[in-house]
Amino acid sequence: MDFQMPTEVTGRILKQNDKGAIISFIGDMTYEAEGGVALASFFVSFETAFEQTLHVTTTEGTLRLDDMCLPVTNHPEKQYYEVHHSSDDNVCESHNLHSAVKHTVKGETPDFQLTELWGDVARVLYVDGEGGARRFKAKEERARHWAMMSWKTQAVMDKILESVRIGRSNALAA
Repeated sequence: MDFQMPTEVTGRILKQNDKGAIISFIGDMTYEAEGGVALASFFVSFETAFEQTLHVTTTEGTLRLDDMCLPVTNHPEKQYYEVHHSSDDNVCESHNLHSAVKHTVKGETPDFQLTELWGDVARVLYVDGEGGARRFKAKEERARHWAMMSWKTQAVMDKILESVRIGRSNALAA
């Protein structure tokens, strides 16, 4: 979505503890995309296995990427698959076209992606000054980019949580 802001967001708390801390949560974000609409959903929980799966469904096919944010594996190389299904307009006939593409994420160690994340941070920073006055500073253009990503992420999360509160007050009024 190239950091495009969603046009609509909703959220729902699935479980909270007795002090109000969120244990499980689901959210939806709607985007304008190339003359159409795209929906992104997420689920987070402290009670489920750790997973970072991206699942994309379109009228032309599907895509699933496991551990797409940070592929940490038990092996130096991680394999994942793209599986595509296409449907014809007439679903009564044999309509599923199927293709699978195998990918290998290459890395020297199981935590290669995590190491690369810190490499990204290192590429943004530079050393300024000497001795006791030595500081790390961010390159201005890269700092603005990271600040924009952080702000947009926080703004979207705030709106999703606001939708939960509005939904609860509307539900109580009904």
